[in-house]
Amino acid sequence: MKSFTTRRMTSQGRVLLPMQLEGLSRSTAGELLINQAITELGIPASHAPGRSWFAQITLACGSTVEITASSIEVESWQEYGTLNAEFLPFAESPNVPLNQHPISAFIIDRVDVLVAEEANYQVEGGLIFTATDGRELAFVAGDIPGAFSIKLPDGAGELYPQLEWERYQRCPIV
Repeated sequence: MKSFTTRRMTSQGRVLLPMQLEGLSRSTAGELLINQAITELGIPASHAPGRSWFAQITLACGSTVEITASSIEVESWQEYGTLNAEFLPFAESPNVPLNQHPISAFIIDRVDVLVAEEANYQVEGGLIFTATDGRELAFVAGDIPGAFSIKLPDGAGELYPQLEWERYQRCPIV
């Protein structure tokens, strides 16, 4: 996964700063993730949900989704963060010990990308997994370059998003 975001132009003339996906595409995300159960979330022992640089979602089927973030300077010290998601069909152990946060009865019903519309930019800065019972597991680019904040399904943790939460719109990943 690249540590930077590749820019593209949208049909509205904005610069798109897209989320990076590996191991899945927007067209396959639904079939790979919808109706899967999330069983736990692992983050490095030295990180907290409010500010993390790595997270690993474990699915009941044995697959994992690794979340990281990228940051890009767009003009005169203005940076935007985007999220990266890598789907691994077989669980892999990261090189760093993780604190596991068990998540019970979380069947994925929907996956949304959080998109912020700025004057000249469209930033894909977050990802939300919504369970069939309405609970959410959310990841959003953080206030420190390369970091992201996590909103756990039980509401635990503080969010430190780069942009105000209200500035993001939810867009279905598929």
